Amino acid sequence: MRLLRKKRQRLRPLTETEAYARCHGDRAEDVRIVQIERKRPRFPTTVSGERVRTMFEDRLNAREAEAAAAAAASAAAARADTDTAGSGDEAASVEAPVADAPAVERES
Repeated sequence: MRLLRKKRQRLRPLTETEAYARCHGDRAEDVRIVQIERKRPRFPTTVSGERVRTMFEDRLNAREAEAAAAAAASAAAARADTDTAGSGDEAASVEAPVADAPAVERES
């Protein structure tokens, strides 16, 4: 048993017909090789692929800018809430009930 066999070098590459014959034997009558035509575009396009890509990138960048602005606004609101709660005013530190949360009754 030889572990390190030398690969045979081909003189030329196989054609599709020769490769098919080697893998599947003789060709049956129901197998044919056909050339498929490229499909025509359904409608003429007015925008190129590069333009679509740049428009998509612009939309992504705008989304990131909106997210950053929303994060900054929520951070500013959180700071404003902590400033009013720390002012010593008792009425400001009372939490308002959340509208979506169910009411919980406490037993006395």
